[in-house]
Amino acid sequence: MKKLLAILPALLAAALVAPHASAQGSGSGQSTGSTSSQAAPTSDASATTTKKGKSTGVRKTSGRADSELTDLSTKLTLTDDQKAKIKPIIDDKEAKIHTVKMAKTTSPDDQKAKNKEIREAADAQIRALLTPDQQKTFDESKKGSKKEAAPPA
Repeated sequence: MKKLLAILPALLAAALVAPHASAQGSGSGQSTGSTSSQAAPTSDASATTTKKGKSTGVRKTSGRADSELTDLSTKLTLTDDQKAKIKPIIDDKEAKIHTVKMAKTTSPDDQKAKNKEIREAADAQIRALLTPDQQKTFDESKKGSKKEAAPPA
């Protein structure tokens, strides 16, 4: 009985770590047979949105990107073609921000600066896909969000 209690935590730890290790390797073509059914698409971009419940934040990123796209679509009345072009830009932005967040070697100030660069680059790409009227609305919404985000002096 004592041996079983001693082994049980190790087995639980292995069961929790194994899916995370295989999820990291699946993007580069390395995967174990036990988890190959979880990540059906082989494309890195599509694989990030199909993985479920990992603690890597991939699921949250996808939800955040979907929410942002819905918000933009409502504010700007995006066409289906615009939505299809903007979605990968937002997904890429969120993935890059997540990568910066997970990098333990950068300081918080460096992370903020890098995230700002990533957001500005994504906004420029999105803006290029919009009509002049949509660009006005987009620019106004960005100015409004900056004023709300600014801390009181």
